[in-house]
Amino acid sequence: RRVLFRSPAPVAPDSTAVQSFAPTTAPALEPRASIVVIVANATGVEYVAGVFRDRIKPFGYKKVYATVARDETVGTTIYALSGFEDEALRLADEVGLGPDQVVVVASRSEAPAYSLDLDFQLLVIVGNRA
Repeated sequence: RRVLFRSPAPVAPDSTAVQSFAPTTAPALEPRASIVVIVANATGVEYVAGVFRDRIKPFGYKKVYATVARDETVGTTIYALSGFEDEALRLADEVGLGPDQVVVVASRSEAPAYSLDLDFQLLVIVGNRA
């Protein structure tokens, strides 16, 4: 698994070069309504996953399931299956998390365990505050 960081590469200034920029198109993101999001409570406090689930539904997420993580943890992390990195970054931005709180995994087995038998594209492990 890897933590996803996005920062532009530094460019050395060149006073003789003329830069031209071609318009770029942002990658098409999966619609929120089609993404399976599992929210797992890793705090030990009841209902935390349900509260987080209800917090993201107004953004358009329809397939959101609350459950319990197998282990308690500190901090909240979004795990994205490979290929859903941009969707994870969008969710992180929507809930006020940083890109350093997004981790990409190749399969469910690389993510923390939770008690629901359902696969995900995004897994949010809601942990205790530090």
